[in-house]
Amino acid sequence: MMKIKISGTYSNVKVLNSPAHTYSVSNPAKLVMSKLTIDNYDCIAINKGSNIVFQRNSCTGGHGISIGSISSDVTVSGITIKDNTITNNDQALRIKTKKSATGATVSNITYSGNTGTGLRKFGVLIDQSYP
Repeated sequence: MMKIKISGTYSNVKVLNSPAHTYSVSNPAKLVMSKLTIDNYDCIAINKGSNIVFQRNSCTGGHGISIGSISSDVTVSGITIKDNTITNNDQALRIKTKKSATGATVSNITYSGNTGTGLRKFGVLIDQSYP
């Protein structure tokens, strides 16, 4: 797993057969992630932060693109998830908050131009009591 806590642009990376969350993002500053190829488990899990763009990526064989799991007193806002290809995942897009979470906020999330194929469970899942 790669934990990202930087700002800037992160692009053109290939991760294959990852047994865990590939990217766990807890970012206080602007971050752009693009043209990544990610195979297995969570393509990305945005756990907190703002001004994050996840675009033109390929996610295969896992749980899809996630915001969360959101814990107590966490804010996630200003997230753009666009033009991604999600193939053979459980779901394409999901937002999940822990059932014990209080005082958390998820806002200003934009999904645009994403394509999901071969999804095993859901296209979009919003889970407010995970797990």
